[in-house]
Amino acid sequence: MAFIEVKRISQKLNERHLRQVQMYSVNEGIEWMVLTNGAVWQAHHLTGGLPVIVNMAFEIDLLGPAPLEEKAELMFLIHREALKRRRIDELWKHSAATEPKALLELILSDTMLEQIRKEVKRRTGITTTPEALGEVIRTEIVDPKLLAKVYKSSR
Repeated sequence: MAFIEVKRISQKLNERHLRQVQMYSVNEGIEWMVLTNGAVWQAHHLTGGLPVIVNMAFEIDLLGPAPLEEKAELMFLIHREALKRRRIDELWKHSAATEPKALLELILSDTMLEQIRKEVKRRTGITTTPEALGEVIRTEIVDPKLLAKVYKSSR
């Protein structure tokens, strides 16, 4: 089951519209929300808790350049039968597991930094520390906006 919030086609979907459908979903305990203006369709997943977490699973722009087959596959996921069979859940789980924030947390984990340290030693003969590698990744490689998201949510 999902809540669907429909706006006029001339309206650009925004955060306020998402909050509106989110309020309904939280009150009714529904984890899927669809927001559309007829041309653009957004599927969002709500994870309960304090605070609730809302992640966009996908967005389809029916007037955009994406291939018709891709649009049809995504539209099928918000069809009543597909929602009933929870087909959208696998897509969302994959999306959540591979989003930049989740991957960055994985890369900066102690286990992964230790593996990177060993690989640097194997390839170059240089000995370094996981802490030094983490610092280079945080300051030289990663987008500061993504880093702010990771540290904001882990507090």
